[in-house]
Amino acid sequence: MKKSMDVPIEEIRYGLATHYHIDHAGAAQELKLAGVPLLVMENQVTAIPVMKIWTKPQDHYLDITTQDNTTISFTASRGLLEEMGIAGEILPTPGAGGCCEIVARAASIPGMGRLDRCQAE
Repeated sequence: MKKSMDVPIEEIRYGLATHYHIDHAGAAQELKLAGVPLLVMENQVTAIPVMKIWTKPQDHYLDITTQDNTTISFTASRGLLEEMGIAGEILPTPGAGGCCEIVARAASIPGMGRLDRCQAE
């Protein structure tokens, strides 16, 4: 796994993929093996096993185990983020693999511009 940020692995509370394509979730199992729990939104559970269909040997992809993930609903995301000091929620966004994004109030995350709460339709 390539180190690109100076954040100690033990400070990462959860890994969250916006969707399950190799370029967004390819290192998920490696992070799990390093002790980072994988947070999976309920609409993404079925996308995880399908991900390996689209990988190539040169990707060096490790299958993501599914029995040890933390699966939550979008409604429950607000409480989980609050526990981490982030006032916001994870919202579903249309797209392949059950996309999602975190929408937070500007005061919650230093350096983040104001993001209004979106309505999923």
